[in-house]
Amino acid sequence: MGDAKLMPVEVLTRDEIEKIIEEKLRKIIDELAIKKKLTDLESATNELKSKISSPPSPKPKVSETEMVAQTLLRDLGERTKFLEISIKGDTVVLKKRHYLKIDDFKKVEEIIKKHGGSWSSLKNAFIIRKGRE
Repeated sequence: MGDAKLMPVEVLTRDEIEKIIEEKLRKIIDELAIKKKLTDLESATNELKSKISSPPSPKPKVSETEMVAQTLLRDLGERTKFLEISIKGDTVVLKKRHYLKIDDFKKVEEIIKKHGGSWSSLKNAFIIRKGRE
């Protein structure tokens, strides 16, 4: 051990050592916070990816009969107050609530015919059948 050169030793005070330790701890804590943020970001990204990749939920199907009924309501306008409208399976039934004036009856009948229906004197109602054509 005779020829080895001794290196000077730096002596630190207690305050200096505490300061160095605090700086190292802050650095580690900052790194951990960044890692947590990155983990949260990755989790949120994966969640968004799964939402985007999953197919959209199907829209509820509206039957042809229901579409006809909706169109009828629009086409009949104010005259709907004269009629009781119901859907029974593939049939739209429009019963008179009370006596219709001839002009109102003819206009309703014209609209019903446009949708493939007709007046049934047996049932005392306008009938439109869909789905069997």
